[in-house]
Amino acid sequence: MEIQQLLSKYMLEISKVDDENKLYSALVGILKRILDFQVLNVLKDKELIYSEPWDVTIAKEYYADYLAWVEERLHPTFLPFEDIYVGLIPIFKGSNVLSLIVILTTNEPTAEVIDYLQLIAYLSGITLENLRLFKIVDDSRQYYETIINVSNDGIIVFKDHEVEFKNIKAEQILNEHNRLLDEILKNIEN
Repeated sequence: MEIQQLLSKYMLEISKVDDENKLYSALVGILKRILDFQVLNVLKDKELIYSEPWDVTIAKEYYADYLAWVEERLHPTFLPFEDIYVGLIPIFKGSNVLSLIVILTTNEPTAEVIDYLQLIAYLSGITLENLRLFKIVDDSRQYYETIINVSNDGIIVFKDHEVEFKNIKAEQILNEHNRLLDEILKNIEN
């Protein structure tokens, strides 16, 4: 498949992900189109967090000595071992490695494929960081909503004269007094 098509397919696949495992699953689908690999492992802080097939692990002795070097270079590397290659693909944002893909393949990839892997690694790093930030924001939102919902006061937040948020007590009060919301909006406008 042509690189332009692969990139379009990749962008389509990652646009659907909403958690880290789905990102890695989408990456497996894309990588299978460009690399004939037997096993794929994803490491985070040197610990296995994802595997394809799910129950197969690549022995650390193949790659452990090269982890620091790959994390420093931030570039995909394929190491030859007898009749296989061990691929190390850092998923990064800026100079931070967020995770590392380890692949077993029988074919050495071309320079063009390695460049494509570099682009995928970078874009995946941005996606992974965004997923983590969205989770932090969502967790914070849930935390503050919980605190606000505990209040005995009715709290309503407006945005452009529309209700953006209301706590449980405000919902209860508005249900008991149907015209109260209209009165509040009139007072805001005046």
